[in-house]
Amino acid sequence: MPTASHRSVAKAIGLTLVVCGTLDISDALFYYGLRFHVPAVRLLESIASHLIGRSAFSGGFRTAMLGLALHYLIAACWVTVFVIVAQRVVVFFRRPVLCGALYGLSIYGVMNFLVLPLTRNASPLSRDPFNLLNGVLALVLFMGIAVALLNRRFAPLPTTA
Repeated sequence: MPTASHRSVAKAIGLTLVVCGTLDISDALFYYGLRFHVPAVRLLESIASHLIGRSAFSGGFRTAMLGLALHYLIAACWVTVFVIVAQRVVVFFRRPVLCGALYGLSIYGVMNFLVLPLTRNASPLSRDPFNLLNGVLALVLFMGIAVALLNRRFAPLPTTA
């Protein structure tokens, strides 16, 4: 039977996922939409293409929804890891901005240098400094610092705090 603490952790994960996952995908949609005129469906198909390959680009709305689901699944993994680790490492509560920023940088590194190169539609990392800056800042702000601050707000304090 889940305890109140387990329910609070699950609630923190759920709320944080909705906020941070939405902020992160919104950044990508706005940035690539405004800068390169990439339609939302195309950007989401691009996410799906990492799982199913180039055929995602001819799948339309269905593969776009797959891309959106994949985005939230990946975000859920990152949010869950942070919230669970923060229950054991008190400094995540005491220094959320610093820990969140470092976590966001870690996410950027793991995704771009370990995960994405192993996917079905791996492509070289962009050399465009604006793309790099946007990619790093989005993960530091929306998946790092925001996760840490929302965790601090919604998750129960660790028992060793």
